[in-house]
Amino acid sequence: MNATTPFPIDRECPFAPPAEYARLREEEPVKRVTLPTGKQAWIVTRYADVRRLLADPRLSSDPRRPNFPALGIGEQEAAARSRPFIRTDPPEHTRHRRMLQAEFTVKRVKGMRPAIQATVDRLIDRMLADGPPVDLVPAFANAVSTSTVLNLVGVPADDLEFFRDVTRVSGGRGSDAREIGEALGNMFRMLGELIAERKRNPGRTCCPSSWSTTSPRGS
Repeated sequence: MNATTPFPIDRECPFAPPAEYARLREEEPVKRVTLPTGKQAWIVTRYADVRRLLADPRLSSDPRRPNFPALGIGEQEAAARSRPFIRTDPPEHTRHRRMLQAEFTVKRVKGMRPAIQATVDRLIDRMLADGPPVDLVPAFANAVSTSTVLNLVGVPADDLEFFRDVTRVSGGRGSDAREIGEALGNMFRMLGELIAERKRNPGRTCCPSSWSTTSPRGS
């Protein structure tokens, strides 16, 4: 192989990791790779090494750092404007995580099961009605996860496509900083309106109807 390997590594089967990983674990457990942005980074493929690195405070989750292994062309520029807390380091990450821990206890998560099951049943029924072929990622996996998050924060299911578009743009490797900034800006505006609405009407669980017409790309 070349001195550097393009990353992500292509999969031969969509349901299994690349076969190349097995070779790397045996022969090159720490491998230099070239990212889609042209930057170089290192991948680690052995379980014990990965665990050790994830616990090492010298590693950072902050995409604003110059050597952060960003996969998207606009990822680092957009991070300079705003970052989710999962892209922060302690103590900032620790502070935000403590604020959210109560929402993810075993009891609270079990309480979410009926709503998640209802979503799963509805999506399966829709796929059966539409017939094959079906792409399980947008039709099921992404829809379940996004619907669950929207339900958790009290956003109506009507805005599912809006949030899916925001995720597609902000997480797309080909999205530039302007596109990501617009998508995240629209999402933050929506969430700001949700917070304001909850303060005005604490008992309501709906959002202004205009939200569902907002396009992440501003179109």
